Amino acid sequence: MALEQVLEGIKRDADAERKALEAESKEVRSKALALAKEAVEEYRKKALERASRDSLRMATQEAAFTELELKREQLQMERELTERVLHLAEERLRSLPRERNEAILKALLSHFEKEGVQVQAAPKDELFVKIATRLKFAGPLAGHGGLVITNAEGTVLLDLTYETLMRDLSERMTKEVHQRMFAGSA
Repeated sequence: MALEQVLEGIKRDADAERKALEAESKEVRSKALALAKEAVEEYRKKALERASRDSLRMATQEAAFTELELKREQLQMERELTERVLHLAEERLRSLPRERNEAILKALLSHFEKEGVQVQAAPKDELFVKIATRLKFAGPLAGHGGLVITNAEGTVLLDLTYETLMRDLSERMTKEVHQRMFAGSA
């Protein structure tokens, strides 16, 4: 019996130790599982934040690209429209009524009535320019009309030809369109 009691005592001790080890292993397993869940949740949260940032960045880039593309197309349309308007204006200058052309030339000439100043004009306007001003006629110009004014020394040249005035107007219009379109982008 003493052996049975010893065996029974060993068995009780072993059961108690087994239960203690099982409880300890459950606790360690629980802690490890909680840590693993926490790590997975942290990783998931960071991955979600990263994906959200990437998605926002891509959407922002796509929106900026689309806006830039729209502005480029709008600018191209403005250029084409400006070119058409200038072409129409050149056509109208070619067929400008004589009275209107002479009024324009007279207005331009009135600003330069100084001794020694020379003027050039289109062949069709030569007679009018010679009659309308005291300026020395320096020869004919190619083009649709307008004037080229030169000082007596020939060092200062003022190009008031219709083509130059139209080109200057076109450049100003293009700059204004560009400034309007890209003022908010800078």
